[in-house]
Amino acid sequence: PFVGASGNFLNELLGTIGLKREDVYISNVVKYRPPENRDPTPEEKEQCMPWLQLEIAIIKPRVICTLGRHS
Repeated sequence: PFVGASGNFLNELLGTIGLKREDVYISNVVKYRPPENRDPTPEEKEQCMPWLQLEIAIIKPRVICTLGRHS
């Protein structure tokens, strides 16, 4: 996630608060790229929610910052 221009911008934003990409954990709501790179449907997001919840339980983040249209 966050490659190209959006990745560069994220790196810049992280730098303004003294962090690097290696300092943060980045995940996606949907764990696969939908066909033809279309937006995920509400059903696809719902199907992937248990995996996201498990990631959060394992990582135990101090802060969660949602970014993007589907966050």
